[in-house]
Amino acid sequence: MVLTGYMREGGIVVAQSESPLLELQTITDLRTEMQKADYAEIQTIQFPVTTYPSGWWTATMARKGQKFGDFREQMSRHKPFGTKYYNADIHKACSALPQFMQDAF
Repeated sequence: MVLTGYMREGGIVVAQSESPLLELQTITDLRTEMQKADYAEIQTIQFPVTTYPSGWWTATMARKGQKFGDFREQMSRHKPFGTKYYNADIHKACSALPQFMQDAF
C-alpha cells in the first residue's frame, strides 16, 4: 500500500518499477495501488539502464493533490551544467510510453 498521509500537498513519491519487457504486471500492480491511495496523477517514465536486465527500466511516480503538468521541463531546458545525454527533449520523451504499456494501464 502506498500512503499519502505524511506527504505535503504537491509531494511526489517515486518507485523503481522494473523493466516493462520483463515485469509489466509489476508496473500495473504498482499503479493500481497508487490509484487506490488517491494520488492526483500517476506517471510511469522509461529510460535506458544498460546494466539492468533488458536494458530498459521504469520508475513510477505519483503526486499528491497536483498534476505533473510540465514538471521540471523548464529546469531541463536551462540546466546549469552540461550533459552528454540528458536534455529537455529526453526529459519530455521519457514520459511517452509505447502502445503495449498504454494498453496495460
